[in-house]
Amino acid sequence: MTDWIADRRLAGFAIRVLERIGSQQENRSAVLSTLIHADREELPHYVISDLDATLATLGYRKPATRAASSRAWSVRPPGLPGRAGRSYWVMRTSPWERPYLWAEATEGRLRQGWAVADEQNLEVVAEAVKQGHQLTPLQLETRRALRMLTTWPGGMRFGDLVVAPNLPEYGRLSVFQVIGSYEWSLGPKLTWGERFGHVLPVELVLANLDRRDPTISDGLRSVLRAQTRLYNISGYGGDVELLVSGEIPADRRGDNWLESDYETLFGLFPPEGSSPSPGQIDDLSVELGRTPDAVSWQWADGARYVHGKSASTTSAVLMTWLDTRSGR
Repeated sequence: MTDWIADRRLAGFAIRVLERIGSQQENRSAVLSTLIHADREELPHYVISDLDATLATLGYRKPATRAASSRAWSVRPPGLPGRAGRSYWVMRTSPWERPYLWAEATEGRLRQGWAVADEQNLEVVAEAVKQGHQLTPLQLETRRALRMLTTWPGGMRFGDLVVAPNLPEYGRLSVFQVIGSYEWSLGPKLTWGERFGHVLPVELVLANLDRRDPTISDGLRSVLRAQTRLYNISGYGGDVELLVSGEIPADRRGDNWLESDYETLFGLFPPEGSSPSPGQIDDLSVELGRTPDAVSWQWADGARYVHGKSASTTSAVLMTWLDTRSGR
């Protein structure tokens, strides 16, 4: 049922069913978590209204303080960062076309998104964004997938690992390694007109694992619940490595922030621009393996520094990186 929230045609039905399930006290917490983490950027306004109404019915109140963010982090089991230089991702696919998508993936083509028209080619969309052109409605739907491009800030790279929940079937998962650059290749029109034109060249490294398997850590299992179609989980990369190789990379959670961390944070949210929202900070905390507060503080310190304001807590590493970035 949770998969259906990301499907515009079935989201309303899924929300109503989840509301009924969440009315039972023993299920309320799990249902609230699912609804809170639904990917609103890919949902039409009427579905978002349904989400908000259902959350209110179930008694949810949006946290308004930094302390609430810290509490949210504290209930998520910590993860193990992965290998240096490798990123880790979760990619969701259509719940309706799993046989087709699995057949394609085993042939080295991991397909994602609605992707029904050539204007949605991510290279076309990326160029439009860089030129400041207004995106079409179809391009807006697919913009979130831009991180499939190796040329996009914080995008996928050769050697990255991608976890595909509910593939080849519901309740299972598979892991792929990226072995090539994004391709645009429209498939046949399927049940709802989808053509899944976004293609990531991959190699299958782990197939058809039960999501309840004890080798899947509690932390990794928790971050697989989000409804976003594509997101980075590098803060839990070590948990993925345990699945595919049985090896635990060196634990780098206590390390100072690295240049790659700043490239990710400020590449997605430049310090001269708007601050990331609480939801975006939470996503970044999963990607970077840091607490939401740490992410928020680093961005705020960077923003103050580039605007010439007092930032006495800003680290020398951050100031040096920002100076290099601006060519000072």
